[in-house]
Amino acid sequence: RYSDDGSKEDDEDGEKEDVQQQEQHQHSTCVICRSGSAADTQRLSSLLRTELVSRQILYGIRGTVTHVAALLRNVLVGNPNLSASLICAGYDHELGRGVIYAVNPGGTVVEEPMW
Repeated sequence: RYSDDGSKEDDEDGEKEDVQQQEQHQHSTCVICRSGSAADTQRLSSLLRTELVSRQILYGIRGTVTHVAALLRNVLVGNPNLSASLICAGYDHELGRGVIYAVNPGGTVVEEPMW
């Protein structure tokens, strides 16, 4: 049951939980900076988006920045003809902090130190 101020009431005790605050901590935000062949990097972005949405629908798993970096690595290793270097950065809700990963064309993933 929800009250007018956007909070949720739990059980008979009437304890309130701020729904908006809880949702903020359950999502990761990820940005990919692409370098290389435009067609290859657009294809990678499209494949990645499709994979993340599929995982969320089928398994209920929300992608994290770490998952995105690992998926990018797998795609690059599986397709050596792709010419792309990527930077994957954002807030990872599982780690509880911001992360930056550099993904090289050979599939090497390096976590960059925070600036």
